[in-house]
Amino acid sequence: MNPALKSLLLFASLGLSAAACVEFSGMERPSDWTPAEGDAGGAGGGSGAAGSQAGSAGAGATDGGKAGSGGNVGACKSPSDCDDGNPCTKNDCVNGACAFAPYDAGASCDDDSLCNGHETCDGQGQCKPGTPPSVDDGNACTIDACDPKTGVTHKPNNCDDNNACTGDSCVPTSGCNHAQVPVDDGNVCTLDSCDPQVGVKHEAVSCNDTNLCTNDSCEPLSGCVHAPVEVSDGNNCTEDKCDPVGGITHTLKVAFSQCGSTCPAGFHVGSMTCDVSCGGSCQAPNRSNCDPDCGGSFSVCGLSCPAGYKSTGNSCDPACGSCQLSNNKTMCVMQ
Repeated sequence: MNPALKSLLLFASLGLSAAACVEFSGMERPSDWTPAEGDAGGAGGGSGAAGSQAGSAGAGATDGGKAGSGGNVGACKSPSDCDDGNPCTKNDCVNGACAFAPYDAGASCDDDSLCNGHETCDGQGQCKPGTPPSVDDGNACTIDACDPKTGVTHKPNNCDDNNACTGDSCVPTSGCNHAQVPVDDGNVCTLDSCDPQVGVKHEAVSCNDTNLCTNDSCEPLSGCVHAPVEVSDGNNCTEDKCDPVGGITHTLKVAFSQCGSTCPAGFHVGSMTCDVSCGGSCQAPNRSNCDPDCGGSFSVCGLSCPAGYKSTGNSCDPACGSCQLSNNKTMCVMQ
């Protein structure tokens, strides 16, 4: 029986109108069908635009057409559905399927990094790496680096070692150099040193020998000098001395008397007396009054003057002893 007629008789027996159904050949698609929906009873010979789920369902059809092939992976509606993340292929949608045609060789696939060169496509859909820029400038006095956005940089190398006792510099072939700064100032009157924090120091040498009888000084070429101090006060009536601990003293020369007719060096007989304590019956002067050899002038018992003085005349003076027949006293003045 004609299949169409058979269907009409079936619907009639059920009380249905013949217009309630339409026979499908298995090739027709409803007007609202889309590939994404996957036709459960779809035609086995479809274009494959339907998803893989549609193809699987098509395999269970009991009437009309062949089972679906499963469709193409990458079903699409527009090129925006087909981004494969490959900069060397053109993303396209052809008859509901994604297509990825390679760009021509030499097309840019640059990753915008200035540190790995300019990348280009090989015409086969592959991105070839570029030639990285040279970073090392061969100068040990620069720090070489590369920034993806700004490119190669050569910043000066900081050679400062924070030591004030070194002169910091940089030699392009060998790098940082830290030479010791000169410390010796050529002056033996200074102690030369260097402190890493404050730098070179020249401290004065102490020439003090703790001797009060020397004047201490320093000569830049020869060093410490300890010259004797001037002891004399210019007064020949004082005895000038210097003690290393106590220093200079000026002691006044004091007259004294002693038995006899002479006085020690530095003193002269100014007059004489008779003193029974000096022995004898004291018939003649036997004690000398000794005066210091000092001052501008003085008289001396006798006929000569001490060193440094000259005679201005002689006279007779009982204070110097018997002078009945001759002079016994001399007037002395400083030469």
